[in-house]
Parts: sequence; structure tokens; C-alpha cells
Amino acid sequence: MAKKHETPEHYARRNTENRDYEAAAKSGSAVAQNVIAARLAQGYFVEQDDAGALYWYCQAVKQGYSDSKWNAGTMIELGEGGAEKNLELAMQLMQEAADAGVASACHYFINLYECGLKGASVDAERCAELRAQLDRHDYDVFSEPWDLERDHGIVVEMPTIVHKTLDD
Repeated sequence: MAKKHETPEHYARRNTENRDYEAAAKSGSAVAQNVIAARLAQGYFVEQDDAGALYWYCQAVKQGYSDSKWNAGTMIELGEGGAEKNLELAMQLMQEAADAGVASACHYFINLYECGLKGASVDAERCAELRAQLDRHDYDVFSEPWDLERDHGIVVEMPTIVHKTLDD
């Protein structure tokens, strides 16, 4: 059900924006791949599609895009998008994102090390390092590329993106 402020023009603008991101993603932009993946994961003016989201995150991870490492890692941790749960792989991806200063990843690991969650030892020094990393973070950080399909058996297919209309 559409919200009061959502008009056909609003949907048309968002769908045009999504189509532009999709075209840029297909052309190889890691930033656009991350954006379209997030929109698929959230169902932002497109039909929600976790498998499609994981596909696009994996494409950006192949280029070393750190934000996508965090996003793909969280999906793999939970076994979303058709991926098998793999805590070890997920933690490696998320740790690289934290090391690159991705805010969500840093906060996640700060919580782990402050509270001793998921088998992590309480580690005030590591928390301080991660907080310092947050201060140094720049957007659109790239790090070591990973091929999750080839090297880790994550099976993904390019999705067909279904754009929502006001009636959806």
C-alpha cells in the first residue's frame, strides 16, 4: 500500500534511479553494484530479492569494495540469498570491512569485543583500534578483491530486477 506522499511521479523517479544504478552495476561500477544490491535486499522500489542482492554484493566484492564485503558477510553469516551459513567466511569478510573502516562492521566488532560475543574474548585494545579506524574511514574504500563464487562456492545468478509500481 502506497504512503500518502508517494505519487506515480515519485515511483517513476525512483524506478528511473534504480534503472540507472542497475545499468551502472552491469557496466562494472562496484558502488552501483552495492547500491542495487542493498535496494534488492530491502525491496526499495523493487521486488525484494535476497539472492539478487547477494549476486550484486559478490560482484562488488570481486573488485574489493569494502562495504560489499560487510553486506555479503552479513548475508552469508545468516545463510541468506541462497548461501549456506558459513560463520568463518562471514567473519573474514566482515573483519576486512572493519579493517577498512566500514562503520557498521567496526561497530559490530566493537560490540563483539566489548561483550565477548560469538566466542570473542573481551578486548579493550581491539575496541580502541576499531574506534580509531572509524575516525579514519573514507567512503568507497577498496581492499583485497575476493571471488566468493570461484574460491568459496557461493552460487549466485544475475537477477531480473522487478520494479515496483504505485499499485504494488
